[in-house]
This record gives sequence, structure tokens and C-alpha cells, in this order.
Amino acid sequence: MEPTIRTNDIVLTEHITTMLNRTKRGDVVIAKSPTNPRSYICKRVTAVQGDKVRKGLFTEFQCLGTKQVPKGHVWLEGDNRSNSTDSSSYGPVPQALLRGRVLLKVWPLNEVGYIRSRAASLRKAEEARVADT
Repeated sequence: MEPTIRTNDIVLTEHITTMLNRTKRGDVVIAKSPTNPRSYICKRVTAVQGDKVRKGLFTEFQCLGTKQVPKGHVWLEGDNRSNSTDSSSYGPVPQALLRGRVLLKVWPLNEVGYIRSRAASLRKAEEARVADT
């Protein structure tokens, strides 16, 4: 999740959103790793069930090579897409593996603040990419 969240950063999470399966595009979540259940990952939700993904990006348009996120799953990606092991590698992640939604970075002190959803910016970026093709 670098640069948004780094390895030694401390964050505050809430667990109700993930327990009720109310996770939205743009939310930053903590989840059990789909490849190693003994570890946790911190990623951004870029697509939810029913969304179509192409090369790991959300799209509302049906294009050649797209996949639909299955019911009960989300598509997770790191903010540093060029150096991230995420759904682009292991596919859709079951919502049952989500443990919490990140609300606030509390450490380091000079970076204290809310972790904002990037749903709108993700959608605009994808619409621009689709328009270019």
C-alpha cells in the first residue's frame, strides 16, 4: 500500500463494515492473505461483486479480456500497482477474508490523518483509459 501506508505505520480500523459486507470501491482494508492464511495484507478495494475488471482496473464497460468479480468477492490492489502482489496475481478475494476497514493513520505522528476512499478518482482514471482504447 505504499506510499499511502508503509510497513511500520500504525492504523486504526473498524470491523463492522467488513462484517456486514458493506465494503465499497476505494476502501482500504485489512484482510487475511489468500495465499498465506497466517499473514495479513493491507490493500484498496478496486472492484466489488458484479464489477468487471480488466488488467486489475474497474470498468463498467464490457471489453475483450474482462472478468466479472463473483458474488461474495472483492478485487484488491495496492496503491503502488507496479510493485504490488494483489488480485492481479491471485484473483478475486472472498469477502470472508476481510478483517477491517482502515480509517485513520495514527503513526508516524507527522502523517496522522484519515485514509480517504479513492473511488471517484479510480473511476475517472479507468474511464479515461477506456476512452483511449
